Amino acid sequence: MNDPLGHSDASFIPAKAAATATVDAQKSFEATKTADVASRNAANTAEANALKEHVRAARNTQQAGDQEHNPYPAVPGYYKNLYIPSEEMYLSLETPVESYAAKAESLAEVRQTVKTQLETMDAW
Repeated sequence: MNDPLGHSDASFIPAKAAATATVDAQKSFEATKTADVASRNAANTAEANALKEHVRAARNTQQAGDQEHNPYPAVPGYYKNLYIPSEEMYLSLETPVESYAAKAESLAEVRQTVKTQLETMDAW
């Protein structure tokens, strides 16, 4: 009997089986690693979200003025409060009204200067 593929099949079939086994092993490895990365990513995201919620809750407690849990209680008429534990006292800092007027005046001057520069540039 004349088998022209007999010699080729003798090496091809075992090599094909070995290649299939290698591909299956690689697919299994990739699936395991992909699941591991997804699992760690989900855990890290959940941990980060829990920390954000903790920080937000603390901020909301401060903003609500909860005196029991808030180290910086609101003082009427003041914008910032600083507690100094070693001295057991609060320093209240208020932005003076004059600074707002000075800022507005400075801004108006800057706007006028820029307008003049632009008009002068158009004339060139």
